[in-house]
This record gives sequence, C-alpha cells and structure tokens, in this order.
Amino acid sequence: MDCRTGPILLTLTTSMGWSIYGERLLQEANAHPNDNITFQSFTPSQMGRRISWQPRYADRVVSSVGLIDPFTVAYWQAAQIPQFREKYSAAIVATQNLAAGLMRLRPTLPIFIILDVTRELYRNEFGTKRIRSPQLRRERKVFERAAHIFAASEWAAQSVIRTSDIAPNRVTVIPPLSFRCDRAPLRAPLASSGRLQLLFVGLDFKRKGGAQLLRWQRECWHQFADLHIVTRACHSDLSCPNTRWYGEVDNENLIFEIMPRMDLLVHPAERECCGLVVAEAAGHGVPAVVSAVNGLQETVQHNTTGLVARNNYEFPSLVSALERDRRRLAILSVNAKTLADQKYSSNRVYRQILDVVQSHLQQRKC
Repeated sequence: MDCRTGPILLTLTTSMGWSIYGERLLQEANAHPNDNITFQSFTPSQMGRRISWQPRYADRVVSSVGLIDPFTVAYWQAAQIPQFREKYSAAIVATQNLAAGLMRLRPTLPIFIILDVTRELYRNEFGTKRIRSPQLRRERKVFERAAHIFAASEWAAQSVIRTSDIAPNRVTVIPPLSFRCDRAPLRAPLASSGRLQLLFVGLDFKRKGGAQLLRWQRECWHQFADLHIVTRACHSDLSCPNTRWYGEVDNENLIFEIMPRMDLLVHPAERECCGLVVAEAAGHGVPAVVSAVNGLQETVQHNTTGLVARNNYEFPSLVSALERDRRRLAILSVNAKTLADQKYSSNRVYRQILDVVQSHLQQRKC
C-alpha cells in the first residue's frame, strides 16, 4: 500500500527565542531531505503593537501587548503563506497563536503545535492580569483541535491537559532543542584550583534574576570567581567587581566562543518557561545552578547535572560550595555533557518530533 504523504510545513515565529529554535529545526530538515519539510518563518505583525495595553506582572514588571488578539493577527498573516490552502499534508507550528490562524484556513489539516507556555500559566503563574476567560476558552479550542502538542516542559504539558479536553497521549514533552552536541569543541579538564568562571545569559535582566546576581557577586563570589554576563548593554554596571559585560551577542558566538570557556552557568530566574540556555551550556559540559521555578528546574537533575536552588538564600551558597569542591563540579560537568548528548542535541529532538508527526500521517493515510 502506498502511504506516501505530501510535504510538511514547518513554520515558527521569529519572536523571542523561537528564531534560534527555528534555525536549528531548519538545519535538521535540510540534513534530512527525505522528510519532505518545507520551512516558512513567521514574523508577528507590527499591526497589533501600534496600539497596546500594558499588563503588569505580579512584581509590577510592565510588558506591552497588542490590543488586537494575536490569534486574529496570525490568521491574517497565515493567509499569505504560499500554497497553504492546498499544498501541505500537515503543519508543525510554533506557537499556538500561529496554529490558530492556520486552523481557520485549513480546518481539516493535521496541525502539530510546539509551545513553551499557555495563557493559563501567563495569568496564574506569571501574574499577567488581562488574560480573560474568553481568551482561555479560545486557546482551549486550539489545543483540542491540534493533532498533537509538543510541550517544552512537563510544567507546560500539564497546563495543556489541565485546561483542555485533550488526552494525555496527545501531548509529548520534548526537551530544550540545543545545538548539535557533536559540534561542541573539546574542553580542557576543569582546573582543580584558580578562579571560577561563572556565566549568566539573559536579555530580560530583571526577570532572569540579574539584580540578585550582582548582589551575590559583590558580597561573595568576586573573591573567587569572574562573572561573565551576556545581556543588553543598558544593564551594564561597571562597578561590580570581577565582572565582564558582553552586551548582546549572536547565538553562534555565545555557543562556540563564550560557553566553552566557562565552568558554571548561574541562572537565578524569577520566571522561566524552559531551560534552553541550560541545555546549551550542558552541551559543553558546563553544569548549571538554577532557581526552582516553572519549566527551568526540569532541565537540571539536582546533584547529578547541576543544582536547583530552592530559594534566593540558598543560591549563593550552592555556588560557593562548588568552588570549594572542584571534584564535585567536575562530576557534574561530565554528567551534564552526557545528558546533553543523549537528550538535548538538535538532531535527537528533531527526530522525536518527526517520528510522532510521520506516524500520525501514516496512520491517517493508510
């Protein structure tokens, strides 16, 4: 029986960290032409941003959000995807906003959604106040209409299941999609003495715990560690001792120039959907100390590939303990690299997604 299917559309938003995610999936798709993938990036329209309201997170952080529902904007833009109405046999889409637009254009098309957060989580855990019940119901319908959902964390997956009438076997937790770990350069063995090289990465400096980080460096860590910070230049504070500020750097430079020289990633985020930067660091054998929040903590196996701090009081002491116990740090490094090779490498995550999609299409056609 001939069960061949037509091309599969892979389309991801270019906003936030999804552009990196899309680039890595595209590289894997290009390396596997028999998968019959057509890639289309999606840049959210500026239309909804010209008129905006400003919801406040629970800690008074302000974020500008368009007045026009992103589902509606995505529908208008999705109509511009070449040959979408008749060409494709399925679509792999990030995120649910774009998926909603495609569903309106092709109601019977199998659509597979990749997401890292839901509106329920934005409202209940991030404290975004202006997400109302109608918006939650609309997202629920999108989830229930999807052929399958790939969630970037168990935290996000449970939200999908909790807020929609969808069977758990239609939701798959996928790990953070890192770079191909076989591209990682060889690192020198961790030194048993000398100054520790700490790395922090986060453009949203406040939400990712930047203020606490500087306080800990001033009060304690500067005595034994050099802190390397990759963030927007506007956050630079040259008064912080033994701290190097890089500003914004492109992902290739971060991954292959900066990360391999580090000993430990520090990520004291207040809110975080998933631990992509943790997975990237692990690909170089750089373990992480992270805060116990949202989907972030799932990327670290506590006491095996890194450490999870239960609160901000514990965080600085965990880093100091690793400075004193370099053997323990070296073990965490080896374990982090092993886990990354087995789980986070882009070729493995790509294949995990494609296996589910292709199995669904084969069953549907045959």
